[in-house]
Amino acid sequence: QKTAYELASCLVGSEMCIRDSFKGKLPKDIETLKSLPGIGEYTSRSIMAIAHNQPFIPMDANVERIIKRVFLLKTKNEISKENLIKKKSFFNISQRSSDYAQAIMEIGAMVCKPLTPLCNLCPLIQNCKAFKKKDFLIRNKLLLNTGGTDTNLGDLVIMVIF
Repeated sequence: QKTAYELASCLVGSEMCIRDSFKGKLPKDIETLKSLPGIGEYTSRSIMAIAHNQPFIPMDANVERIIKRVFLLKTKNEISKENLIKKKSFFNISQRSSDYAQAIMEIGAMVCKPLTPLCNLCPLIQNCKAFKKKDFLIRNKLLLNTGGTDTNLGDLVIMVIF
């Protein structure tokens, strides 16, 4: 994790680069964005979707949670970054990429909540394997890497009865 100073330094570096090399305009291709200080995969995809209305879905914790529940992903291989990125194609594309990307992240934040999912409000309920099986446990990589079980502290065991 970067310190606040390091983050601020990256922001200043990116601002100077955008100002000097791109005449004050955000680059419109993802690889150029990722070359800027402090801009990684998530931020570059967010910029492409939100600022440039391009068909990118940023992978934040909210989007990961939706994917894990829709596909009922549990094992280490299933929740690997590579597999989550493949499964992200489930979301398709939209002509309104900016709104679409923000809506997906918002569904994860406000509806597909970590502890208390509001399934009755979710537009993905028909496709959601977690809902169909009433299994809302979200596994994270850290627990699987340490051999965690459902009884370990920190593991989220959620049983929601509908």
